[in-house]
Amino acid sequence: MKKFSKFLVVFVSLLAILVRLLIVSCSFPSSAIKENVKSSSITLTHEGNRKVCFIMNKFQYQEFDNYSDSLMINTAYSIDSKMPIYSAFTAKKDYIPGVTKTISEDNIGELKSNSKYEKHDEVSELADTVNGVGEESFEYAKYWHGYLMILRPLLLVFDYQQIRVFLTFILACLAIFVTNAIAEKKDKIVASLFLLSLVSVEYFYIGLSLLNSIMFLIMMISSLVIIKRYEKIKDFGLFFFIIGMCVRLFWVIRYPINYFRLPLNFILFIKR
Repeated sequence: MKKFSKFLVVFVSLLAILVRLLIVSCSFPSSAIKENVKSSSITLTHEGNRKVCFIMNKFQYQEFDNYSDSLMINTAYSIDSKMPIYSAFTAKKDYIPGVTKTISEDNIGELKSNSKYEKHDEVSELADTVNGVGEESFEYAKYWHGYLMILRPLLLVFDYQQIRVFLTFILACLAIFVTNAIAEKKDKIVASLFLLSLVSVEYFYIGLSLLNSIMFLIMMISSLVIIKRYEKIKDFGLFFFIIGMCVRLFWVIRYPINYFRLPLNFILFIKR
């Protein structure tokens, strides 16, 4: 019962903090990020819904999902700061104050798209939204959209291309920190193998995707904490419970269990 109470307190406290941060991120007007959203839209329109990038270490091209990134930026721009709580939980896209005439509620199944676009043409929807075109808006309330607490503040300062550079830099720093922590904990050969494994899975290209970048940030930070603070973590069940809450809040619809594998492997690695 005591353990359950501890989990319950952590759950309620962390949920309250994260939801509060989400609402705060929706409290400033979209006009403050309009120029960066417009610049982002130009980049995305040029690249299309699928960005093709040449992977140096594999000598081949690979596609990156601009579709989801466009949807995320569209949602961030469609926030109505006059109703931050409502906006945070309904997560509308294609919303233009004074222009939008109909708002479709979310329903079970695939996110409904505007009838004037081809299926999954989120890039065009974003372009029209930031340019004030369109009378239909759609809610996407079936998921948490915790990424808004990171994306909206970033859009105050950076556009999409600059955010990619920033995220790539942060992820690279985390890779160095984790590699260095492994070297200090075990040996340099294992650390080198870990770094090589990151290169083999295109880790240093993850920054090109907003959604995947946020989730890899959680994965790498949690891994770093485990390596550096392993002896001081008293309850790994609670630790992973907190990670799980963060993963779900940041809207992972693609195999969320994947983001637990690396931290779990580090526990086994340190124990052996």
